[in-house]
Amino acid sequence: MRFARAASSSMPLPSVEYPRTPMHTRTVRVDAYRRDDGHWDLEAELVDVKPHDVPLQSGVRKGGDPMHVMRLRVVIDGEFNIVDAIAASDAVPYPGYCEQIVGDYGKLVGLNLVRGFRAGLRDRLANRDGCTHLTELAQSLPTAAVQAFAGDEHRRVEMERDANGQEKRPFQLDRCHALRSDGPAVQLYYPAWFRAETRPARAGHAPDGSTLEMRAAAIRAPAARSAEASSTEARSTEARSTEARSTEARSTEARSTEASSANPRATDAPAIQDSAASREERP
Repeated sequence: MRFARAASSSMPLPSVEYPRTPMHTRTVRVDAYRRDDGHWDLEAELVDVKPHDVPLQSGVRKGGDPMHVMRLRVVIDGEFNIVDAIAASDAVPYPGYCEQIVGDYGKLVGLNLVRGFRAGLRDRLANRDGCTHLTELAQSLPTAAVQAFAGDEHRRVEMERDANGQEKRPFQLDRCHALRSDGPAVQLYYPAWFRAETRPARAGHAPDGSTLEMRAAAIRAPAARSAEASSTEARSTEARSTEARSTEARSTEARSTEASSANPRATDAPAIQDSAASREERP
């Protein structure tokens, strides 16, 4: 089974001016169908193809033959709840082994594509509990479902009614930068839901426009003032203690001086005794 690369218009990227060799092509496709019973089918496909032969432990995969062909179909209701799921692995690198996990993708039933889907997917089918490529393919389903619903005429009428402020808020608001609730696009196309005061914080900024660094400084300021006050109080206490000791020393010295002045004879006694002793020693 060979897959030819579909012809397409030039991508809006600058042309390259150096030689290069094609090595791998991955194609992901999701088709959405509205069913007559009110449910929706989402059919997703992932295809990996290399233009050259690839030696595998299971044998050589010829260039142009797909390395992976993974398919996934989920059935969802009008609220994005998955009510049925089935998977298939039509081309795998380890035939007879990779395909054994496809039945486990029925575990997708019960998840909601727009509320916690990726976290639920990881919990149920990540790593050894699933197929890397089928799980990766499943991650493309939420935005595909949103696009499918947005293109539906019945859904469009409901969205227009919501835009006029009736019933629930349009689900697409605040899911990208263009449809942020404080942006000009919402102000123009969904005026009832325009909320200038709910602007999300830019990177490095708080919702009020201040930088996070400024907010952090404001949070730290009371602690800094408290530390400074404690330091000032400690210095003041030390100064009072030093002054008290100095005052006590001066008071003690003054009392000693006063005592000496009040009893001068006691002070002169040794000198008188020394003089008497000298007279006795004379011949």
